[in-house]
Amino acid sequence: MRYKIIVLFTTIIVLFATIGNTAEILVKAIDSNDPQGYKRGMPVVVMDDGHVWGNGEQYPAFVVIKVPGVKKEEFAKYTDILYDLKDPDKPVVILRREWMIQLNALPITSKSDVTIKTAKDWGNTKPYIMNLRTGLSETMVIK
Repeated sequence: MRYKIIVLFTTIIVLFATIGNTAEILVKAIDSNDPQGYKRGMPVVVMDDGHVWGNGEQYPAFVVIKVPGVKKEEFAKYTDILYDLKDPDKPVVILRREWMIQLNALPITSKSDVTIKTAKDWGNTKPYIMNLRTGLSETMVIK
């Protein structure tokens, strides 16, 4: 009995330790017909763990990627818009996002709900994230 209480208590502590340290990324799973709309693999929004997604924010139109152990602020750049900056005073939107996740290349089993198990696993996922301005993967982009 005492062992079961300790295991339950440990599980609760682990669950509370991960709350607030988990991000969920809503990714477009199909191309928009709008030339400047979201394309397959573009992150739409990043939310905290446990976000309640709407009925329209589900497969087949979207994929939710859950990343335990990584705060949502670390994903802010993936929702940056790709601008043409030839005239800095009048930036022109080229694409809805500067980054794209190559969903077909990800080693995943579920098409609708993807959970990256650890922050280390997220690091292993970065080669599948492409910067559309440079054409380089996340692991190759010079900061």
